[in-house]
Formats: sequence, structure tokens, C-alpha cells
Amino acid sequence: MDDHVFHACVAALKANDRMVRLNGQWAREGRKQMTVRFGLHCDTVVVGNVGSRERLSYTVMGDGVNLASRIEGLNKQFGTSICISDSVYKHVAGRVIVRALGRVPVKGRATEIMIYELLGVVGINDPELHAGRADTEGPAG
Repeated sequence: MDDHVFHACVAALKANDRMVRLNGQWAREGRKQMTVRFGLHCDTVVVGNVGSRERLSYTVMGDGVNLASRIEGLNKQFGTSICISDSVYKHVAGRVIVRALGRVPVKGRATEIMIYELLGVVGINDPELHAGRADTEGPAG
């Protein structure tokens, strides 16, 4: 897919916005709310059917998958919903609104990686893609 990194950012923002709205509805109804978190990283991975004739599964494997999972887990530490790596940010810089969270150590990595909170999309008038935060200053750079 052309521009897949940007589309992944938009999808995460829309899913997060929808979850916020659902949680509001559920709170009004006295129902339990649900937390979702996203970790986006851009890397080369293996995608396809893996297994045997008895048990075949369509999956994705590789170091990039593990790193995306670790980045997703950083949301708990930062109190955020969507974290992206510097590899994602390099592809979408100037088109998304982010807040730099800093360089963080990631389990299984010798070096720290730069992490950003994904807040919105620049120049798109879509209610599901608003930054929704008063502290947003625009694109990081």
C-alpha cells in the first residue's frame, strides 16, 4: 500500500478516538470502560502463513514486531495512548502532530530509541483526527 506508514497513523488515531467516544457512552450507561494502547514502528518483517497442514496461521514475525510491542507498552509509562518510534516519525514528519517523549531504553536493544506521542494529523478537517489536547504545539521537529 502506498504511504502505509501514514495510513497506520491515521488508523491508530481513528481507533483511539472511537474508543474514547465508546468509553464516554459506556460511562454514561454505567458500563465498564476499556483502555487501548498502540505502538507503531516501521521495520522489515516476515508476513504470511506459518505452521503445518494441521495448524496454519497467518502471522507477522520479526524484530520490528517485538519493538512495536515494546513501544505499545511504553504508553503505560507515559500515560499515553499512541506511541510511535523515530522510524515512523521519519516517514510522516510534517504531516502529523506529535509530542516528543524522549529517548528511552527498550528491552532487547543496546541503544535507546526516540519515542513520540501521536496526537493528530496536520491539515485534515476530520473530527476523528483532531489532536484533542490543549498542550499540542504542532509538529515536532
